[in-house]
Amino acid sequence: METEIRIVIADADEDFRYLLSETLDCEDDLWVVGTASDGGAAMLLAAQEKPDVLLLDLMLPEIDGVEVLRRLKNTGQPPIAIVVSAFFNQQTFSLCSELGAYYFLPKPCDVSALVELIRRAYRDKHPHSGAVPLPSSEDYILEAEITEILHEIGVPAHIRGYNFLREAIILTVANQELINAVTTQLYPAVAEKFNATAVQVERAIRRAIEIAWNRGNIDVLQKYFGYTVSSEKGKPTNCEFIAMLTDCILLRNKWRTQSKAK
Repeated sequence: METEIRIVIADADEDFRYLLSETLDCEDDLWVVGTASDGGAAMLLAAQEKPDVLLLDLMLPEIDGVEVLRRLKNTGQPPIAIVVSAFFNQQTFSLCSELGAYYFLPKPCDVSALVELIRRAYRDKHPHSGAVPLPSSEDYILEAEITEILHEIGVPAHIRGYNFLREAIILTVANQELINAVTTQLYPAVAEKFNATAVQVERAIRRAIEIAWNRGNIDVLQKYFGYTVSSEKGKPTNCEFIAMLTDCILLRNKWRTQSKAK
C-alpha cells in the first residue's frame, strides 16, 4: 500500500477548495485531511492534523498566507508549504522562499502538475525540521510572469486558448525564431504538449485574444500593445500578440539582468 500524503488546503475561494479537494482525493496516495478559508483556521488545522503538505493561497482573511508561513516556520516542524496563488511578484517569491515554502505555483494551475509537485515535495522532504528551500527556477519565474500578464490583460483562465497562449509565449521566449514559423513549428509544438491539433491551437488562441480585446481594460491593453489598440486597427493577429508579449518579457529580463549587474 502506498503511503498516504496528508494535505491541508487553505484558500478563501470555496469553489476552488471543493474542486481541488475532490480532485486530490481521487488519487490513491493523497488524502485531504482538512480545508480552511482563512489563515487562522489554516494554523489550527496544521496544529491538529499535522499534514505533510499545506497548499496555501496568500490572499487569506484574518491572517494572510505570508504570515501563516512565518508562524509555521517558528513552530519548528512545519508542513511542506506549496503556495498556490494568483498574487505574484519577485519580492513575494523571494519572501516565500525565505519563509520556507517549497514551491510557488501561480493560479490558475494545472492540477495534474500540482499532483506531481505534491508527490515530488513529499519524496524530497528532508528528515530535519527545517523547511525545504524554494527551488530557484528560471522556468518557473518565466511561467509565473507570463501568467501574471495574461491575467492583467484579461485572457480568461478557463478556456483552452489561455494555456495554449502561455505555452506559445514560453516557447517563443526560449527561441525567438519560432515567431517566424508560427504555423509550421510553434502551433505544432504547443499542440503536441496538449494533445491537440495545430488548427485547434490556432483557433483557441485567436478566440482567447478576441475575448481579451472585447472585454479587457483599454488602459492595460495600451500598456502592452500601444498604438495597435484602436477600433480602426482591431485586435492583433495571433503572431502579433505572441510577438509583443515575448518582446515585453525579454525586455523585462534584460532590465533585471542589468539592474543586478550594477
